[in-house]
Amino acid sequence: MNGILVIAYGSSLPYAEAALKAQCERLQNLRSEKVYYASHRANKPLIADTVKQIAADGVDRLLVIPFFIADGEITKDYIPREMGLKSYGDRCLEVDGKKIEIIWGSAIGTDPGIADVIIKRIKDRNGDADTPVLIIGHGSRNKELPEAVEAAAESVRLAGYRNVRVAYNEFNGPYIEDVFPEMVALNEDAIIIVPMFIACGLHLKVEIPEKLGIPDNRGGIVKHNGKSIEVRYTPAVGEDEYVAEVLAKRAAKAFD
Repeated sequence: MNGILVIAYGSSLPYAEAALKAQCERLQNLRSEKVYYASHRANKPLIADTVKQIAADGVDRLLVIPFFIADGEITKDYIPREMGLKSYGDRCLEVDGKKIEIIWGSAIGTDPGIADVIIKRIKDRNGDADTPVLIIGHGSRNKELPEAVEAAAESVRLAGYRNVRVAYNEFNGPYIEDVFPEMVALNEDAIIIVPMFIACGLHLKVEIPEKLGIPDNRGGIVKHNGKSIEVRYTPAVGEDEYVAEVLAKRAAKAFD
């Protein structure tokens, strides 16, 4: 019996948990395999409890997909250990005397399909090939997250969008405060902001709008040389319905 386990980081705020549950529900409607979800921290069910349930249900092949923007210490170290494995890449898990073959998937933000999600977000805000687009990542001291964001941005450029920039909220540059004024100086009618985050939260609702000079995450107007420029702010990439399609394609590759 095949199964799919989607694992999130977890949060004390409700947004990430809601996004995880919504994507898993959509994925279950797209695939015949039983879909499970778990969190590394803060939210239940936790990983160890879910793995026990998976074994009890008779799953013997399990696709594991981190609901993260990028891989790193959590996905490569903590998650395998919390599942009961010695290390990332181990393909045989034994739980209560039952053996489960593990199929590892990379973080969802590294999937080529995420570029399609970003393009969908741009179109949802009436953007075209010439509209300035700023893809914003959380930022990290590790190289994996910037690499994932840059790879997605490059795919969007290759799809024909000519003015795509990247900036980060914290930990690594280029920072929002540096890149956004350069985009405003282009003096175009609008700028589209696409947060490459798993879900909404304080960063997207408060911190980033403040750095952009807009009231909140619904967008707003900024001024440049007397001209009003519309800032079109999209929801987090991880909340888009198409992400479930990306997950389903992962499952098809693993099982079909």
